Amino acid sequence: MTTTEPGPAQPLPVKKYSFHADTAAIRKCAKVYHDLADTKNTLTNYINKWLTVDASDGVIFVLLRNVINDAHSDTLKNAETLEKLVDDSADELDGVAKMYDQTDTSKAAAFDRVNCSPNPSNV
Repeated sequence: MTTTEPGPAQPLPVKKYSFHADTAAIRKCAKVYHDLADTKNTLTNYINKWLTVDASDGVIFVLLRNVINDAHSDTLKNAETLEKLVDDSADELDGVAKMYDQTDTSKAAAFDRVNCSPNPSNV
């Protein structure tokens, strides 16, 4: 009975990685986020309209007034936090688009060689 020796190991095929950032699309998304953050007055007006109770609203609301007013206060704080998060996200997206615009081809290729290596031990 004869056995065959395995041949030399064959290299794995090298997969080419490519990446393209569409900076116009990133900026468009950032603009939508900025516009969304700018709608705070609409949200604030809605909260003030539907979550405000005072003594003139009648006796029925006396027991609920504190609960509703607490909800009003909490909702306004949450709206402010949400506005800041969305606006900060838009600023970050603008920065990402700018960074991609400023990255030249050779730097991008060097980055890809280091960070998009087909060798999993390099990732």
